[in-house]
Amino acid sequence: MNNLKKTLPLNTLQILDVIDKKGSFQAASQYFNRSISSLSYQVQKLEDELDLLLLDRSGHRAKFTEIGKILLENGAHY
Repeated sequence: MNNLKKTLPLNTLQILDVIDKKGSFQAASQYFNRSISSLSYQVQKLEDELDLLLLDRSGHRAKFTEIGKILLENGAHY
């Protein structure tokens, strides 16, 4: 877990938290007053750094993968 602490920016965890609570990138973009693409890029950058898929974007709405849910739950503790 120490390795994750080094690579997980707090603002990206906040983005994931708001996506989870509000239900979509669109709602999160309104919450943060940022574009959907900038939020998506930030999350995708984290996924690339961790080499993990945190959100399944194949459907109409992005859904957290199992590992994404675990990361979100554990990130709330830090």
